[in-house]
Amino acid sequence: MANEISTQLNKVQSLPVTVVSKQEEPAVTNLASELDKKKLAQELDQTVTESQESTVERVRDKVSQLNEQMQSLDRQLQFTVDEESGDSVVTVRDAKTEEIIRQFPSDELLKARSAIDNFKGLLIEVDA
Repeated sequence: MANEISTQLNKVQSLPVTVVSKQEEPAVTNLASELDKKKLAQELDQTVTESQESTVERVRDKVSQLNEQMQSLDRQLQFTVDEESGDSVVTVRDAKTEEIIRQFPSDELLKARSAIDNFKGLLIEVDA
């Protein structure tokens, strides 16, 4: 019996042994993690796109409502660009009399900006 055990033990010891490294497991985990990240990124992109589309629709609805309200108030909006500063200027006028009711930014502010731009070169000295 001891001979039999010894023979069996020798057979077992002569079998090739393969050691599996535990470092392979993180690679599989990392792959699964990357797939999860890609799936989450796709879902996030879809959510953002849907959110942007709904925001655009809401803005369109509000613009439509504002246009209707402006027409009922006999007001006109005029959009221009100031030649000196390049700023956008919005002017609200009475539709019947063409009188300026309000302007954004005001003429005073546009003139002040222009004056500041003219003095920039005098106030700041640049050494070359």
